[in-house]
Amino acid sequence: MRIVDGDTVKLGGTSYRLAGIDAPETGQAANDARGRSFDAGAAATNALTRYLVDMQDQNWQADIVSHSGKVDRYGRQLAHIELVHRDGSTLDVCAWMVAEGWAVAEYGAQYRHLENEARRHRRGLWAGEFERPKDWRRARRGRPVRAPARSGWLSLLVLVLRVTAGLVLALTLASLRQPRRRRRGRRHW
Repeated sequence: MRIVDGDTVKLGGTSYRLAGIDAPETGQAANDARGRSFDAGAAATNALTRYLVDMQDQNWQADIVSHSGKVDRYGRQLAHIELVHRDGSTLDVCAWMVAEGWAVAEYGAQYRHLENEARRHRRGLWAGEFERPKDWRRARRGRPVRAPARSGWLSLLVLVLRVTAGLVLALTLASLRQPRRRRRGRRHW
């Protein structure tokens, strides 16, 4: 099996697209936790390669489980990579890629909970900032894109700032609308 990128492998002349996930493209820049730029696609490819090699060294055999002839728009067979141990236990490589933060859950909700956990724990790509792969590809085709994905703490900070600004604005407007009351009575000099 040859690893093409973080969500594509090739075996025996057939290309397989890992179903349910989307990994960054080679050449797609991201920022790490310190704001330094790196090639997110190369990092995802390296993570997948290292994981498969490490698991093979631990007596796990990679098995491609095809999705009964389904293909993506590039003609790649949709599949999962299942690791099978000699004791019969199995592991889902797609789930590992999302859980470790090297791919995002796309094209279904199967791995969404793993993406949320990776984001919360700032694993892999979620340690810094990156653009979701589909948005990155869309931008290269000239289509409008959403804002880049943010790590969990940054999203929370933005939400808190927006709520705080909204409350300050609402309180300011409310105080301006209240009529001013004049005190009646004597003034003491």
